[in-house]
Amino acid sequence: MKFLKISTIAGVLVALYVAGTLTAVRAGTLPDITGTWYAQGNVSKRCHIEQSGLNVSFVNEIGDRAHGVFTNPTTLSASWPDWHNTASIGPRTTYIGHISGDLMVIHWSNGTYWTRHPH
Repeated sequence: MKFLKISTIAGVLVALYVAGTLTAVRAGTLPDITGTWYAQGNVSKRCHIEQSGLNVSFVNEIGDRAHGVFTNPTTLSASWPDWHNTASIGPRTTYIGHISGDLMVIHWSNGTYWTRHPH
């Protein structure tokens, strides 16, 4: 009986944590990252981001398109085509993007980064 009480309490705590995390993401705490970005800070490598709630659309410097989501207010998950193709069909790879505290850089899990302004 004691085990049942402990597991019930643990389950409630996990549910509250998950609900709180999802509520925080949905409650308008997401940064505004919509606009023009630059791959590796290079002025000739323009990228673009559009966001709507948790959903985010990306266009990289060669025109590939990806769809993604905020996993929390500082992290994105984006599904990119494996090969350059304008139709964005075929195999895809998911990359994680970490947004800097000043909202000026996104560091991608493939070792690349995007900046708000070229340098």
